[in-house]
Amino acid sequence: MRRWIWLVVVLVTLLPVAEGASSVRGVLGASLLVVPLLLLIAKIGRRPVSRWPELSTGAFFRVVGIVAAVELVAAAIISHAVFGGIPHVQDSAAQLMHARIFALGHLWVPAPHPAGFFVFPNMILGERWYSEYPPGHVAMLALGLLVHAPQLVNPILGSASVALIALVARELWGPTVGALASVLALASPFILFMSSEYMNHATALFAFALALLGYLRARRTGRLVDAAIAGFGLAWLILTRPYTAFGLAPPFALELVLALRGDPKLLRTLWPVALGGVLGVVGMLAFNAATTGHALRFGYVEAYGAEHLPSFGANPFGALGQASAAVYTPVDALRVTLAGLNALNLQLLGWPVPALAVVALPFALGIADRWCRTFAGAIATLVVAYAAHKYHDFCFGPRYFYEGVALAIPLAARGLVALRERFEGATLSARAFAMVPVFGVAFSVLVCMPLLGREYASGYWGVDHHLLDELERNHIERGVIFVDALGSVFPQNDPLLRGPIIWAWDHGEANANLMALHPDLPAWVERDEKLVPLK
Repeated sequence: MRRWIWLVVVLVTLLPVAEGASSVRGVLGASLLVVPLLLLIAKIGRRPVSRWPELSTGAFFRVVGIVAAVELVAAAIISHAVFGGIPHVQDSAAQLMHARIFALGHLWVPAPHPAGFFVFPNMILGERWYSEYPPGHVAMLALGLLVHAPQLVNPILGSASVALIALVARELWGPTVGALASVLALASPFILFMSSEYMNHATALFAFALALLGYLRARRTGRLVDAAIAGFGLAWLILTRPYTAFGLAPPFALELVLALRGDPKLLRTLWPVALGGVLGVVGMLAFNAATTGHALRFGYVEAYGAEHLPSFGANPFGALGQASAAVYTPVDALRVTLAGLNALNLQLLGWPVPALAVVALPFALGIADRWCRTFAGAIATLVVAYAAHKYHDFCFGPRYFYEGVALAIPLAARGLVALRERFEGATLSARAFAMVPVFGVAFSVLVCMPLLGREYASGYWGVDHHLLDELERNHIERGVIFVDALGSVFPQNDPLLRGPIIWAWDHGEANANLMALHPDLPAWVERDEKLVPLK
């Protein structure tokens, strides 16, 4: 029965590869898959292949240290070279603007006047001005602003997350699996590009991976300090993406309940984890009260109304994010979920084979332990939770599933090591399967990442650097600048509009109303993507 289930999984996960077979990536991927087969046909390498030796502790930390450093440098370079050091997604821009408010020592500031010049998606503009987002990632960006390097926040978080993912895999399945997990994470386009922009998923992944590592260590060592680390990570995750925390929690809660039934004394060690969860919820409610005015009213609801909450029915965004559809149905949920899983297949590892098939290897090989089942269950509950989310988009991949990479990559590494060992007695097969991760990582780095990099560099989400380049070309150091689109420059504003540069929507003759409030600043206006003085 298990083999039949595995066959169904493989057939389902092959769908996105078949769908992209006509693309350049599909053709190159198909070519790459032929390489191991050619090695078998040519009967190269008849000598027995020895079992992978278990890495020493020192070797493991050297590998992970090098990998984390490469991740940091690569993400920082991409942040500058591909994204120009600015947020490209409306969510990111709003959170960076909110971080500027945090950096001033406030949770919100009074609304700007006239307000119509500064309307921006995901910013709440009433008597108070702030973003709809929880405070966890906003606070991280504020720290980056205080040291004048907000563009490095996500690269640092991405590098640390790669190291934590490796430590999680090592904690459960040894240093060899841990080292391979770090390499898979480094070569993941999903992780690298998400770590190069400003999205709050970078903080959420770091917080979840930290909580996961602390929890696993606490289970093994019985030390309160490990449980406290887990509690801190859980609180931070709740304060960053509370719905994601909700989606990931059930399988871990079930695993803990079953463990407590066998050993009630575990509660003496793990109570800081529960405390962290409580503190995260209390902190989130307190933030809501300080911003929206009511502890149970989230910023999302303040911005879009109660219909924004995950459910089926009336949809303020329109099904699949399209304003033409006013109702979100289970059929829509199924469609967007399958699309998200297909995208995850392509971008989790960046291989020309479905990533979920690799993640499922421990189950196919019959080596899945309770942690494999818990990890897979948490990925499933995260996917199911977001099926009820009414707004869907693909941002550097299926971003709602992003925090699940802390679970998926260790599973993939565990399966690949076991697969290699399963063919220990078959020389040719062993050598071919040993090369699969090598070819997969090479394909991701040499083919997948460059293709995605070119896509992201070409005005991703309609944002580019031309207005900031115009600012420099015209040597503009102060002024009110009226533009056709605020997406590229909105978060460059001072929240109190103290200048020296104020970016605002171009409202034609009404621009005089804003200019009158800043008579000491010259005025400029965008014309055909150029900035010209406004007389």
